[in-house]
Amino acid sequence: MSPHPNGRRSFLTTVGSASLLAGCGGAGRVIPECRDPSDEALVARTRVGVAAIDADVVALPASEAFPLGVASGDATAEGIVLWTRYDGRARLGLMVWREDGDAVAAFRVVPADGGFAHVFVDDLEPGERYRYAWLELDGGEARARSDVGRFRTALPENARTPLQLAAFSCVSWKREHDALARAGREGEQDLLLLLGDTSYNDGAETLCEYRHTWGQTLSSEGWRLVRARSSLLATWDDHEVANDFCGPDVSQAQIAAGRRAFFEHQPVRRFRNAPDRIWRSRRWGRTAEIFVLDCRGERVCRTRGRPDATMISEAQRAWLQRGLAESPCAFKIVMTSVPIADVPVFFETKAHDRWEAWATQRRALLRFVERERIDGVFWIGGDLHIASAGRVGARPDDPGWGQLEVLAGPGAQQGSPFTEWMGPPQYDFADPRSNVTTFDLDPETLQVRVRFVLASGEAMADLTYDLSGPVHLVRRR
Repeated sequence: MSPHPNGRRSFLTTVGSASLLAGCGGAGRVIPECRDPSDEALVARTRVGVAAIDADVVALPASEAFPLGVASGDATAEGIVLWTRYDGRARLGLMVWREDGDAVAAFRVVPADGGFAHVFVDDLEPGERYRYAWLELDGGEARARSDVGRFRTALPENARTPLQLAAFSCVSWKREHDALARAGREGEQDLLLLLGDTSYNDGAETLCEYRHTWGQTLSSEGWRLVRARSSLLATWDDHEVANDFCGPDVSQAQIAAGRRAFFEHQPVRRFRNAPDRIWRSRRWGRTAEIFVLDCRGERVCRTRGRPDATMISEAQRAWLQRGLAESPCAFKIVMTSVPIADVPVFFETKAHDRWEAWATQRRALLRFVERERIDGVFWIGGDLHIASAGRVGARPDDPGWGQLEVLAGPGAQQGSPFTEWMGPPQYDFADPRSNVTTFDLDPETLQVRVRFVLASGEAMADLTYDLSGPVHLVRRR
C-alpha cells in the first residue's frame, strides 16, 4: 500500500561538508567545487521546518533524474542509511513508510557535490520492513519519484530467528547483470553482502573518472533492482581503485580518489573519528554478527622483504579477534574480499594478492578461532571469479580445516577455468558461472544452507553445513 500522508510532516536536511577539488560537474549542472564527504554531516540531519506532502508516492511518475537508482545500507535495529544520486534541479525529498502503508518519516535533502545524498534515518522499529522513495518537490508537493526501495531493519537485540543473506563479488559493467536482476526481482534476502570489485574502475585516476565508471556500473537494470531490494553491507577490493593495487604502486592521491568514490556510491555510515575506515561489524539480533573486513586499504605490502607486511592492520586484527571471541551471536560471518582458504596450486600466479601471501597473520587468525573454540564462524570471500564452498585448510592438519569458506558470485564476470581442480576433500563445490549466492541461517541448529543461484533461478548447488563444531556437510540437495 502506498503512503498517503495526511496533515503536516516534518522535514530534515542532510548537507555535505566542504573541501575543494575543482572541475567536477554533476547532474546536468555545473558544480564549481567537489565537496569532501568524509565529514559526519553526510549522515547528520538538520531540522529545517515543517511542510505538507500530499501524494500517493508509489503512483507518482518515475523521474529520470535518479540514474543510479536507490540503495540502503549499514542497517541497525533502529536506523539505516538511505542513498541516491540526484541529477535534477528540483528540491529533493525523501519518504519512508512501513510495508503496511503508514508513513513514518519525511525529509528535505540537500545533496552533496555530484548529487550524492546519504541520509541516516533513525527511530525505526527493530526487524521491521520498510519502503522508501526519493521525491522531486515543488513547494511541499511531490511531483515525481525515484525507484521505490525496500529494507529491513536489523533484528531486535535478543532475537534468535532465521535470516537470509545474499552475496556476490566481481561485477563488470561490460557484462550482463542478469543474475543480479533476478535476485532484485525475486530474492527474499534480508541483507545483501558486497564482497568487493563492485565496480571495475581500472584506468580511472581522478575523482571524476571514478564517478564515471561507477556510473557505468550502477546504472544497469540489474544493479538498480538488486540494490533496491534489500539493505547492504559493502567492502572494497582492488578494482575499485586499480588492478592488484597495494601501497606504493598507486599514488596516494589516486587511492584517496578511489576511496572517496567508494563512499560516495555506497550507503555507508561514516565513523566520526575515522571517516575513511571501511571495517565494521553489524549485529542482527543474536542470529548473526557480520564482520566487514578491509583487506585492501590497510595492507602493508610484501615488497623489499618488509618484515612488517600485513594483510590487515594490527588494529583491525585485534578488533576482529576480540569481536569473534565476545560476540553473543550464533553465527559470526567474516566478509573478506580475497580468499583466506589455501586454494589449489593452479592459482599460484595470484597468490601474492590473497591471504596466503600474508601467511603469519593468516595462520594466527585461523588458529585463534580454533584455539578459542568459537562455533558458528564462517568466511565469505570473492575475487577469484569462482563460486565455491569448502574448507579453509587444504588438509586435516592445516589451520582452518574445520572452518567453512564460501566464495560468493561472481556476479557478472568471466569465470576462472581452474574449478575442475577444486574438489574433495577440501571443496564440496566449485563452478565459474555468474550467480548470486544465498545463505539461510538457522540459529537454533547452527546450520547454514548455501545456494548458488543462476539468472535462470536454477541453483548450481544447494548445500547445508553444520557449524556447531568443525564444519561438516550434512545435506546436498
